[in-house]
Amino acid sequence: PSTDHYGVKAIANVPNYQLITIHNMRMNQKGIAAKISSLFAEYDLSIDAECDGDSCRKYAIVPHENISKLITTLDNMGHPAKLESGMERIALIGEGMNYISNTNSKTADILFLGTLRSKGIPISMYTQMQESVIQSCFIEKKYTHQAITHLYRAFEFHRNGK
Repeated sequence: PSTDHYGVKAIANVPNYQLITIHNMRMNQKGIAAKISSLFAEYDLSIDAECDGDSCRKYAIVPHENISKLITTLDNMGHPAKLESGMERIALIGEGMNYISNTNSKTADILFLGTLRSKGIPISMYTQMQESVIQSCFIEKKYTHQAITHLYRAFEFHRNGK
């Protein structure tokens, strides 16, 4: 894989997400993640990404009319939920993002997160999988233009027309 631009071939923005954080999901509760995930399907909600936390789990979903029903059901089950609306996904796409080369002393994920944090852009959720060609994070919509601009520069897409 090419390591030009730290292995990143594209920076993408996918708008219109909601993040739902579900609490009281203790690791020693057998089957709790599967039980909660099945509720999303029951309410016709699709999970686009998820992330584990300390006795909680955060899910990225596209807004849907049934979200309030899900939140009520979760609350009644003893799993209070916090909903964040107006979120957008910022994604890096490329095969060589996990390589350090002679020209790149950092990997794409370090530069990705470091750039956003150094510019004061809060990251609500970050997803990465070693086998994937996509790394992404979820940020508030108001930071999208700023994030894309800074990432474009950080990954040197402005140089040599590449």
